[in-house]
Amino acid sequence: QRINTLLNMGASINSVLDQICLNIMEVYHYEFAIPLLLDPSRRYLMFNHMVLPSRLAKKIASILGVNPVDFTYPIAEDVSLFKTVIVEKKCLIREGLKEMADRIPFARFSSVLRKVTPYLSKGLHLDLDNLYFMLAPLPSGEEVMGVLFLGHKNPLTESDFQLLEHFLDQVGVAIAKSEVENRLRQSFKELQELDRMKSEFIDIASHELRTPLTILQLYLEMIAMEHYGELPEKLRERVSIMQGSVNRLEEIIDQTLVASRLIKNKLELEGEQVSLVGIATEVVRQLQPLWNAKNQHIFVEDMDLSPVEGDRKALSTVMSNVVDNAIRYSPKGTDILIGFKEHTHEVECTIHDQGYGIPPEYREKVFDEFYIVPSETEYARMDGRTGLGLFIAKGIVERHNGRIWVESTPKTGSVFHFTVPKKR
Repeated sequence: QRINTLLNMGASINSVLDQICLNIMEVYHYEFAIPLLLDPSRRYLMFNHMVLPSRLAKKIASILGVNPVDFTYPIAEDVSLFKTVIVEKKCLIREGLKEMADRIPFARFSSVLRKVTPYLSKGLHLDLDNLYFMLAPLPSGEEVMGVLFLGHKNPLTESDFQLLEHFLDQVGVAIAKSEVENRLRQSFKELQELDRMKSEFIDIASHELRTPLTILQLYLEMIAMEHYGELPEKLRERVSIMQGSVNRLEEIIDQTLVASRLIKNKLELEGEQVSLVGIATEVVRQLQPLWNAKNQHIFVEDMDLSPVEGDRKALSTVMSNVVDNAIRYSPKGTDILIGFKEHTHEVECTIHDQGYGIPPEYREKVFDEFYIVPSETEYARMDGRTGLGLFIAKGIVERHNGRIWVESTPKTGSVFHFTVPKKR
């Protein structure tokens, strides 16, 4: 129960192992219990979970030539120990530390063990030469994940191991679960750090791009106004193309900065009474060159709606991003309808298009950061897509305590919905 409580609290593997050892000592009256887990290669036993008083740890480190917690034992080369405990899942019993040292197949390790015995006995207040030791497997399913090193004042037999066996099965499962959870937590922390670094990089890069971009815009505008001399027609066309590209780059930078602020929850919004019909009408007017170029028609439902409370500029960005998508992803000569529904506490806006549609498996993902729906149609080759438009729209709508979603039928079209409360 204590172990399960620790696991449910998300305790560290060290806390779980400490509790396991305390339980064994309390219930079975062992003098000590030390868990020695296998490393990922399963060739070495690790001592990093052994807890020693700092003065004793320093003394042993001076003898070993390495910190005890960094010490490893090559169990794969100790045939007797490896075969009995790790492979056969049986226990090994030794009488006194001297006998244990004599059984170690490596002269260097047995010599070190003899040297540290007096210091261990004094530091742990135990007569280690007159204790009985057991090396028991720590199973986890079909595998063994380590060895439990136990010391008792009374002689130990196979029956003592049998008393421990069921408990050790549970311990092995607990350790395995704790290790998995710790790895997941560590991976989550690493992902969080990577995500933070990515956001910081995007933010810094976007800000740093603004200065040279402004200079480019200024000089291109002066060239287009013939401040540096008359322009031939071909050069004028190329300058116009360059201006379009610089303007597109500015849009991408703006989108990136807004996305970064949303991720960091630093997007500041104003609160005022605004008309969604008015916002839609203005957005359609601004985007007219895009839908005119594709011979499309956009209809805004004209109705008497209650105003909503929100940030006019931010809600214009939402409307613009969704309508811009509808224009881009709809064929030439099609219609787009912007409609509205008034509910008790909110106003709903719908944008109907006659585009290719979104497959069911991608409908939730379209609102993710940098996500672009895979497509085998002509839209797969569309330039200028960043995967940020709908992510920004979702972030702004949710900051207004609204909702956004999409309904779509492949090859028929999509309907994007978003709601904004009348009063927050």
